[in-house]
Amino acid sequence: MIISFTVFGSPKGKQRPHFNRKNGIAYTPAGTRQAERDFLSQAIQYKPKEPLKGALSIELTFYLAIPASKPKKWREGALNGSILPAKKPDIDNLIKSVLDPMNSIFFADDKQVVILRASKFYSDTPRTEVFIMEAE
Repeated sequence: MIISFTVFGSPKGKQRPHFNRKNGIAYTPAGTRQAERDFLSQAIQYKPKEPLKGALSIELTFYLAIPASKPKKWREGALNGSILPAKKPDIDNLIKSVLDPMNSIFFADDKQVVILRASKFYSDTPRTEVFIMEAE
């Protein structure tokens, strides 16, 4: 089975857990929870009837917004791929912000992911492209 979809909007990286100073309990920051809800609200329409089982291969492509403050020449370089977003958010945090909300909905557990390919680029249309297939 192959699942492929695009979620529009600026990709957001998963933040580190915060800790309550009074009792030391860790919690997920509100911004991360909202970003995961926003992602899932678009992705949910592509979910399989039941979570996928077995080994999975996932490809994630993140398209970040081009900063408005950049000059036209820089912008052109970003659009043609000669300038890449070697900046925050970190790609591992982007990956977590996608895989975590899909856990138990698209697949039983993210430990099933045995092949993972992720990349980030600039675009006029910020989005995240997701491609999931059974690993061979």
